[in-house]
Amino acid sequence: MMVLPIVSGVPYMPNPKPVVVGSIEWCLLQLLGLLSAVLSGMSVARWSKPNSWYSLLVVIFIALSFSILSPIQTESVLLLAIWIFEMPIGLLIGFSLFNRYRSK
Repeated sequence: MMVLPIVSGVPYMPNPKPVVVGSIEWCLLQLLGLLSAVLSGMSVARWSKPNSWYSLLVVIFIALSFSILSPIQTESVLLLAIWIFEMPIGLLIGFSLFNRYRSK
């Protein structure tokens, strides 16, 4: 539903039904969520003290809270793990990448 308008340039018309967990569109949205988390982790590293983990831990706590408080309806443990851990993992990746290149 979302990929075709991006590729063809046709305006996006939202579907009245929710996105099906585990569909290609859902996986694409999770990938976009992971990329935004990496950028957020870089931003946290940029505006915190060098090698200070306190602000990252606060942001990870908030992200985990939102993920756990809004669970998805699925029987798959893998899809549930992706839903819960994509944001904290992306934050850690972005934070560590930024700090690695900051120290050079």
